[in-house]
Amino acid sequence: MKVNVQKKVRIIRKAMDSIRKSDKTLHTISFPRLAQELEIPFSELTEMFLSVEDIFLNEQRRVNRKIENFLEAGIKKAKTANEAKELLESATLKLIDLLPDYS
Repeated sequence: MKVNVQKKVRIIRKAMDSIRKSDKTLHTISFPRLAQELEIPFSELTEMFLSVEDIFLNEQRRVNRKIENFLEAGIKKAKTANEAKELLESATLKLIDLLPDYS
């Protein structure tokens, strides 16, 4: 994993944890406070994300990529229509498993 990607994931997780722990909403998290909690310069945070909403969008994209990979791999393995049907039926459960605790 690239260093930049690792930093992004760390920032996303910290933002989600901050909301969960403080019982706050998306609109109550500020970039300066998040930068302080992560002990990184504010400018570094704004280089990676444009807004707090952008952090959440990146997290959703990450989860979406995981479910897409799960479905693509399953479809390639499916040899019958019934196997494909079972894959789609299990996709919701897989999505729930992929979602982090703070979702």
